[in-house]
Amino acid sequence: MFDIIPGGGGGWRLVDPRPIKAMAPYTFFTPSEAELEALRMGDSVHLAFAPDKALEGEAERLWVRIEDRSGPIWQGAVEDGRESLPGLEAGSAVSFHPWHVVAVRECRVDGLEEEARYFARAHIDPRLLTGEVLLGALERRDEVGQSARRGVYADTGWFAFGDDDLRPDAMAMHYGPIGLVLNIDDSMMPLLRAPYGTRIERWQGGWRRVAL
Repeated sequence: MFDIIPGGGGGWRLVDPRPIKAMAPYTFFTPSEAELEALRMGDSVHLAFAPDKALEGEAERLWVRIEDRSGPIWQGAVEDGRESLPGLEAGSAVSFHPWHVVAVRECRVDGLEEEARYFARAHIDPRLLTGEVLLGALERRDEVGQSARRGVYADTGWFAFGDDDLRPDAMAMHYGPIGLVLNIDDSMMPLLRAPYGTRIERWQGGWRRVAL
């Protein structure tokens, strides 16, 4: 996950976001190639840095101002440093590949439709998130969709259950992005536009939609 800095670095490493994106494609978003191509000199981008002795997954994001993007390796300057990242003060030079960019300050090409879609909320059996059970069924409940809409992201009304007979009630379930379910198994994706009052369940190696 940690990358070697082109041209060297002292006390820190640059994080390669691509393995994280591969593991969590529906909850970890990075700029598209078109968005990266739209960047210009002077634009600010988020890069993820980790101290040399950091544990796996330990990192901080810093804004870096692009100063040269003429070659395959871009050059930039840190806008604000961190005490936890020695050698990265404001103005420190950083060399990085375009694919190191985890976010841009100004979106010129892409909207946030993808994030809004996959960050929309669902009720999820917490055992799915720990790997204790496999995904077995989803139910879209109208009353929950109407009553539980809160916060920045919409509520989908979907409940995701394990592949056993246990059905935790709403209070025992994790309320979070439906992208967490899709990270586990996205094979039911075409059925997620089903109306309220629908159940999706595994059937003959695939999925089928039935009425609740």
